[in-house]
Amino acid sequence: MRVTKVALVVAAILGLVACNNSDDQALRNQLSQISQEKQQLELEYQQALEELAEKEADNTFPLVLPPHPDRLFIRGVNGQWDASNELTYVGNNTYLSILRVDRGSHRFKVANDSWGYEQTVPGKIIELGVQETMIPKPDVTDDCTNDTDCNSMVTFPAKGYYKFILDLVDVKSGKITIKKVNEDELGDLLLSSNIHAEHEFSVIKVFPAFDGTNYTVKTSVKDSSAALREFGISSTEELRDGVEQGIIVKELANLPVIHTGSLLFDANFAISINEMKQLSVSEIKDGNYNNNQPLSVEAFETGAKWHYVWTRDLSYAANLSLAFMDPERVKNSLEFKLSDFRDGTNQHGVQIIQDTGTGGSWPISTDRVTWAFGADKLLQSLTGDARTEFATRAYKALVNTINADRIAAFDPTLGLYTGEQSFLDWREQTYSSWSPEDVNYVGTSKSLSTNVAHYKAIRLAEKLAIEFGDDAEAIELGSKADDLKVSINENFWDAERGMYASYIFGHKSNIKVDKYDMLGISLAILEGIASPEQAKSSMSHYPHAQYGVPVYFPQQPDTPIYHNRGIWPFVTAYSLRAGVEAGNVAAVNNAFHSLVRGTSLNLSNMENLEWLSGKPKFTHSDYLVDGQENLDGPVINSQRQLWSVGGYIGMVIHDVFGFDIVKGEISVNPFITTEMKEVVFGDQDEISISGIMHNGVSHEITIKLPEGDTVGKGRYAVESVVRTDDSFMVQLGDVIEDDSKITLVDTSIMPYDLTNESVFSPVEPAISATIKGEQVLLDIENHDYDIKLFANGKLIDTNNVFPYDGVSTTCFVAEAIGKQGWRSNLSKPVCVGEVEEMAFQPNGSFAYEELEDGTKVIKDFGKPGDVLQGKDGKFFNVETAGKYDFAIKYINNQGPVNTGITNAVKRLTIKTLDGAVVHTGIVQMAHGLNKGDILTSAPVAADLPVGQYTFELSDHFNMSYLESNETYSAVGGLKGFVNYADVISIGMTTH
Repeated sequence: MRVTKVALVVAAILGLVACNNSDDQALRNQLSQISQEKQQLELEYQQALEELAEKEADNTFPLVLPPHPDRLFIRGVNGQWDASNELTYVGNNTYLSILRVDRGSHRFKVANDSWGYEQTVPGKIIELGVQETMIPKPDVTDDCTNDTDCNSMVTFPAKGYYKFILDLVDVKSGKITIKKVNEDELGDLLLSSNIHAEHEFSVIKVFPAFDGTNYTVKTSVKDSSAALREFGISSTEELRDGVEQGIIVKELANLPVIHTGSLLFDANFAISINEMKQLSVSEIKDGNYNNNQPLSVEAFETGAKWHYVWTRDLSYAANLSLAFMDPERVKNSLEFKLSDFRDGTNQHGVQIIQDTGTGGSWPISTDRVTWAFGADKLLQSLTGDARTEFATRAYKALVNTINADRIAAFDPTLGLYTGEQSFLDWREQTYSSWSPEDVNYVGTSKSLSTNVAHYKAIRLAEKLAIEFGDDAEAIELGSKADDLKVSINENFWDAERGMYASYIFGHKSNIKVDKYDMLGISLAILEGIASPEQAKSSMSHYPHAQYGVPVYFPQQPDTPIYHNRGIWPFVTAYSLRAGVEAGNVAAVNNAFHSLVRGTSLNLSNMENLEWLSGKPKFTHSDYLVDGQENLDGPVINSQRQLWSVGGYIGMVIHDVFGFDIVKGEISVNPFITTEMKEVVFGDQDEISISGIMHNGVSHEITIKLPEGDTVGKGRYAVESVVRTDDSFMVQLGDVIEDDSKITLVDTSIMPYDLTNESVFSPVEPAISATIKGEQVLLDIENHDYDIKLFANGKLIDTNNVFPYDGVSTTCFVAEAIGKQGWRSNLSKPVCVGEVEEMAFQPNGSFAYEELEDGTKVIKDFGKPGDVLQGKDGKFFNVETAGKYDFAIKYINNQGPVNTGITNAVKRLTIKTLDGAVVHTGIVQMAHGLNKGDILTSAPVAADLPVGQYTFELSDHFNMSYLESNETYSAVGGLKGFVNYADVISIGMTTH
């Protein structure tokens, strides 16, 4: 390929995105040449700037610098929200970025690397070729018609290259134009190569599509007898982000290789191994950390679009396979997710990190304990001093984290931990549509997946306590785990549905919501929380689609595709493993085919797929469903997603070939169904895998498949496993017939059918209350459906008129019942009853200030050592013994509602007048949705005898207190830890 100067400049702007999915060596050499030229150009550019600066200092030459002092980026196109798509300054107040994009609607902003500068066009869809005025992201999101985060939106009619031209004469209000790039402008960068050329032979696999059409995948091999084969793979599926429709992939030395007789299955495995190596990095980077500069660590990054390490992604990926694939790198990665406290916080002891998240993170989100899934699997693979060192650090981190979560996130009433669903962390994607308005309700809910993760952490800590001879701690941890297992089964098991519910609504209600998620169910099965009968029932009753299992059911109406309406391959991998554990062959087959199909059609292990089409991006307008651009998706999707890669490798090595490490020893117990043999392995006599490393030794497994025609449907019995040195020979025997079923969604339901109540729940109702004398009159919107009404968590008659005594607090919520029986999420609670509002005592450090609306607040309360008490030493009376709730009215705008580390977390202490402590509890005051929103904290419930009491509000900690967040670019990071809120008053109500 002839590389022109024009092509080099374009390549520099593109960041080489045009070819980043090809493994062809010649192409890699060309890209390397371009990369070197790019680096040289950047160096020359920097030198030129320095020379200009010198001349400016001498007044000999006018210095022309970009109008904005920071580097600027297009953030969000192709779902790539990190700071990687840079806008290049080209002079005359103009920036340019050329991106290869996929067809359909995209959300984005112009922003710097820290999100301190954001420009958007929030109220319309940008037309190609038309200059639009950008504005700073509004503080109030009411007018953001594109989405609640006020993103710009543009629709591309076809995949290809587009240029983003930013005119920044006024840095407060840029003007953006988006245009299609002409082929002449791209020049030699437009490549056309036949990836199957000069290959020995090829096979074509046809995959039926939901709409009656077909996709085809062509797989070729250059030399089928080579020790390490080279495959060419091409797909007719419209790939995400406009990437090339074909790739070259090679088997890698010193890593596992399979021979199964299926060229496509072997090639998919090679893709996954190559992607694992691509994700094995020496530096990680995220725009929110270290000023977007890389951090040196031999770790696993999270995906093609995610160049950092996140606790849950890493831990699930490690648990599925990566812990035995690369123990040292997993160890480094897991240790990267541990942190001590920063100086000056008055806190001590290593903690597992809860990453940035809803409402400012922990304890709205508490699934940091998923770390235990990766750690437990890693401990099986480590030996000697490396194992001892990691086990010691893991034990300390687990015990400290368990103790902290017990204080901040444990509800003794139900015996469950509070906190957002694990991984399902996008509020309105799975919770009520109003949940972003007040995520404290998310924080007080209890989720199945997160509670199973807490159970796992406690059990692992118990095991390590026994190992280290800490008998008293082991007994205490074992008791906690036993109790938690009972509480999970008592509270989450839904006998009517025959499976575990996903979450329990919080605050006063504790209502089991009619929502279900496969990750939580799978983990409950695999961790032994579910009985064999519950496991079988859950796997058979959970709804599956023809292309795989949705992560959540029923689906949310009027909500974009992401978790909602999504297949996530890592969850599919867990469902396969749970199907094996439950002995449900139908569930195993569904998951197996879903994983193979997804990797085959997309030439990568994708982050997610639309559930009824299996597509990496579903565009409603393709099927004459107009005006639904906001629902297209998945709205974010990445190639080579870490946990998807881990899931696919685990499916092949752990499940099909049966490899596992138990207490440091290799175990081989394959699970091969008759359908796998029929569809994938065909008439092969045997299948094999080699190159599985353990303790520095390479192992291989050969599985002898039964001869002749298969009789019956089910899975094959393992007749024998014979080990010779480092090789295992497995003989499969007769079919163990299995008539287990899964619940399959009707294939006639189309992915663009957005109102089908067989798969969608209704929108939740809305309630308002009016007090008239001794009655409460309720008005319930959403009268198209039957309604269930609850008062303080108890189901009541829906006559809409209720007695009111003027004192006792009653909170009403409602759910709508769809015509197919699926119930909605819950309405936003409406509470009536007496609230005793108590002001705080101003002191030398704090005084009330009056806001523009007349609200009086104490601003920025919350440094370590800060204490607030009742005004004028005021005490409050409890005239009737009972349980009371205490909650704080506050404002927290330290960060946006969807991310951050500055959820304000404080300790409330209630004392008698002589100073005796009666109760302590943790108050969390999460970020608000809009600037100035006045919210009510998660309540602290206390049983109080008759008497007089005082209260005290003091410091606890949040995630900004951890050393790991010292380089975080937003509030609570670089400029110091922040655990502040503007507090107004504290209110007491009956529970």
